[in-house]
Amino acid sequence: MTLWLVTAWVVVAAAQEWVPCDLAPGSGEGDAECAVVPLPLDPAAPEGPTYDVAVKRAPAPVQPARGQLWFVTGGPGDAGTDDIGVMASFEDLGADLDRYTFDARGTGRSGRFGCPDQEHPASFDGFEVVGEEWGPCMAHVAAAYGDVLPYVTTSTTAHDLVALTERFAGDGDAIYWWGLSYGTFLVQRALHIAPDLPDGVLLDGLVPADWGFHEFDAGLDAVTRDFLEECADDEECSKRMGGDPVRFVEDTLDVLDDSRCAALGIDVPTAKLLSGALLMSGERYAAMVPAVWIRLERCAPRDRRAFVHLFGTLFPEGGGGLSEKPGHSPVAQRHIAYADLWDPAADPAALEAALDDTIATTEVSANFAAIYAEWPVVPPPDPLDGLFPTTDVPILAMHGGFDPTMPVSRLDGFEQWLDGPAQQVVIAPRANHVTLNFGACPAGIQADFLADPTAPLDTSCLDDMPRFDFRGDPDENRAVWGTADGWGDGLACATTRPTPSWLVLLLVPLVRRRAR
Repeated sequence: MTLWLVTAWVVVAAAQEWVPCDLAPGSGEGDAECAVVPLPLDPAAPEGPTYDVAVKRAPAPVQPARGQLWFVTGGPGDAGTDDIGVMASFEDLGADLDRYTFDARGTGRSGRFGCPDQEHPASFDGFEVVGEEWGPCMAHVAAAYGDVLPYVTTSTTAHDLVALTERFAGDGDAIYWWGLSYGTFLVQRALHIAPDLPDGVLLDGLVPADWGFHEFDAGLDAVTRDFLEECADDEECSKRMGGDPVRFVEDTLDVLDDSRCAALGIDVPTAKLLSGALLMSGERYAAMVPAVWIRLERCAPRDRRAFVHLFGTLFPEGGGGLSEKPGHSPVAQRHIAYADLWDPAADPAALEAALDDTIATTEVSANFAAIYAEWPVVPPPDPLDGLFPTTDVPILAMHGGFDPTMPVSRLDGFEQWLDGPAQQVVIAPRANHVTLNFGACPAGIQADFLADPTAPLDTSCLDDMPRFDFRGDPDENRAVWGTADGWGDGLACATTRPTPSWLVLLLVPLVRRRAR
């Protein structure tokens, strides 16, 4: 046990057993500690039954630490103890703050909700639960977790965050909450409960208090259309898409079902799902969306070979690619969505029909709507649903200008909410989801905020954020497409062998199932 554990946390160590673990799961470095903390199952009944919540902590890179930074991950359904390893890549972000996180109820080691048969590697889609698998999965959920489901909500998990923060805060410690994606929604709820507890709040990849998953596909489609306008402003990209990229995509969709690519299995729904999945997968893949449509419109033999290579990159045999994390729970994701991020009046048929008018989708809204009425337990509406908290603490809320999960136009509530001193919304114009992943500029702004949350922030570097490189780096293109030229203009063949069309038919459904 290292010295900082012996001296800094000797008092709280008696409260639960801390054991060595890895900050980044599987690293083998043993550079963190893990524990399980029993907290009230029902926050309104603190003397009643308890719920075990997994916690992880690691020392600040710069000692002595002046306080704590609590990392609240997203999803919903993701596990904080899986994701906190991202901190290791950003040592300047709260460098003098000890790092803490926890697994939200129903995820990771906090009683992860699962359906063993439907998540078995040999099941229809392996770890993911899709389509008709939800029927037997929901029966298992009702039997295994029915008594607990009413107490697994955003509010109960927010109470956990408040209780853990108060439990481990030392005298004089500065306390910061750092929420990513759905974690921004959860932190807002925690601010309702303890509006003065943190000394600063950092939010990245914003989810408004009044948003729901029934809006997801409409928002993704809107962002995709705006994103393609970036291509219109790029001479090389615009030239290849006829000067009007959105019209180019719409025209390609009109004829795709009769094209050579459709004969290979890439039909209209699959093309929309592929476009949506790439935009959702970060900068590396998002910038390749125009190339997808250029290749679909042309669909020459070299393009078909390139698509086979692309599918192999996204979903390599034996795992990897766009795979899920071990602590993630599809069941917890659905449950929290239905409990706190859903409009009960949403019409499944209307959401399904709306897909016809999209140019990119993940079908999340329509798929979630399909089984909402059958979910075993949907807790009653929370009085805090749709409400932004009232707090005077410093808050930095950052969001990507092309965040596919949330159009900037949907952030008016944040703009109206954050009107106090040291509270502001900052848009990183060419970032995707979670701005921290898009270069030194957003990361530097966030580091400055954590160093002094009341000081004026210099955000001028955002004006110099580079445009998307739609052509792509040759090495990246080889890895993803199998050719140095991402557009596929040249005659160079993909680095893989020519592949029979039946293999494409096997690969394409992976995109459609993964998007669900």
